[in-house]
Amino acid sequence: MRFAKKKARRAAGLVLCSLFALGAAATTAVGAAGPVEEGLSPARFAGAEGQAAGSGGSAADMVYAPDGAGTAADTDAPGGAGASADTAAADEQPALTGTLTVYLEALYADELNETLNISPVLSAIRAFEAQHPGLTIRFESPVSGYHDPEAREGAIDRLTDEIAAGGGPDLFLFGSFFRGSSLYPDLQRAMREGAFADCAGLLAAQGVDCAGEAFWQPVMAAGRVGRAQFLVPLSFELPVALADSGTLGRSGFDTARAEQGAADFFSECAAAFARDPGLGTELLEYPLRCSALPVLDYDAGRVELDRPGFRQLLELQRAQALRSAPWLADDTAAFTEAIRGGGCDSYLHEEARRLAGGERLMIAGSSSLLAGYAWRLAAEGSPALLAVPDEAGGVTATVSSYGAIRQGSGEAEAAAALLAFLLQPAQQNAAAWPGQRTDLPVRRSSLAPAQQSAYRFEETIWWLDPTEEQVQAWEARFGERFERRTEAERAAHLEGLGQPLPDETLAQLAGLCGRVTAARLPSDWPGGAVPGGADGPVSAALEDYWRGGCSTDELIETLRPLLKEELARARSACFKSQASPAPA
Repeated sequence: MRFAKKKARRAAGLVLCSLFALGAAATTAVGAAGPVEEGLSPARFAGAEGQAAGSGGSAADMVYAPDGAGTAADTDAPGGAGASADTAAADEQPALTGTLTVYLEALYADELNETLNISPVLSAIRAFEAQHPGLTIRFESPVSGYHDPEAREGAIDRLTDEIAAGGGPDLFLFGSFFRGSSLYPDLQRAMREGAFADCAGLLAAQGVDCAGEAFWQPVMAAGRVGRAQFLVPLSFELPVALADSGTLGRSGFDTARAEQGAADFFSECAAAFARDPGLGTELLEYPLRCSALPVLDYDAGRVELDRPGFRQLLELQRAQALRSAPWLADDTAAFTEAIRGGGCDSYLHEEARRLAGGERLMIAGSSSLLAGYAWRLAAEGSPALLAVPDEAGGVTATVSSYGAIRQGSGEAEAAAALLAFLLQPAQQNAAAWPGQRTDLPVRRSSLAPAQQSAYRFEETIWWLDPTEEQVQAWEARFGERFERRTEAERAAHLEGLGQPLPDETLAQLAGLCGRVTAARLPSDWPGGAVPGGADGPVSAALEDYWRGGCSTDELIETLRPLLKEELARARSACFKSQASPAPA
């Protein structure tokens, strides 16, 4: 079955690195099947999506304007004198009535998670619902394929049939975490097929300008076809590298050269290793995720596999999968030992110590994956963030959560109002989207507050000092007695958490956001670069290549006809009324 193949594919990839995606302060279930969504222990809940108690400190109040990019539109902190026009316009909207059906994964829609304050998007939706007492919100919430693959498969199939018949949810709130059997595995095709309504005008009526300067525009553009905003990004990730500034300086790593492109960046990593074989680089994700390479051009009808950067990143991706490049650090044994001995806390602390002590050059991965490392490095040394550039020297972001309104929905106004609510400063500051708490907000001025909010959540995680209601809810769900933490355990958690990112590091992060030139949509594909059916022959060809079963030339020749066929199907569906040229 499809779900069995997906589990096998994930097991073949670098699954271990995703298990501590939130920089969790607690033990996470380890194995090829990934983290468990439901039935989590109190410790595992510590690393799940969270509701922040707020954000504080000077950095949380800062609005960064890298390279002069900041404008008055960005100074929209809640209650401030510079509050944006979209906030005021949203407050003036009339009360809504009726029933709004929202697609939201079970992980985020679970009422227990709301009680435990670990589902900020659900808390935000409840706040929106309270503003509109005449509006009823009903959830469509399939469970994760990790938890119950057959149940998810059935739910996705049912929803697919409903949508094909003109029904289904009014609003989709998608996150890249635990996607599994996706309703829309090829989002580019879905946008062009008319699956979603153009949100630009609907959101403008709510006072939100998706094309405005309040948002990171290269990220927002990922959801557009022409001027139509079919998908509305809510958060994103960057490919970054975390290093200790002292170690980086001593290594001879040429930052200026590394910024010229992905090949130059990884060449500098290899050169630093050649100078000092103790300075390996740990890659937490496949290098293709750093690329802006669109191998399928839907609008022009071209398959592009001959771009130089694609070949280079394919080869590096295989080296990573096989760990055949000597400068790539393979720390699986240390990871497993640390998880068994002290959980993710122990592993993240040890990695921060290695960075600060000059035992590792850097760790490269998504910005959300590296947050927990960065907090601990802030306590051990001096964190430095570098962009992992795409092949042209820009930075390619990945949309990590997004909303979409179903084409033909009778509740489009209410759906747009909820989307607009999630784009407001209060929600963006608190990371109120269906994604990882350490994702980056699409609202520019929310960057620092959201990062502080993520740290504050871990600092005040519910099980440190639970209310009686939380204890009772937890015990009712799991049927066992909740063990309260001792003072020593609480102190150990707080000490092991590290420190919030210093202002200098937050400023570096803002500068990296300002360098974003492109953004990709989430993909079911292991590398994120090639769209299409996740369990088809293209995926099989890639996995064979990663295992060393064929050369790069052989892979490209295998992929070319398969992707031409994929693109031909896509253009046949997307441009039914137009004469489409044959794929090049």
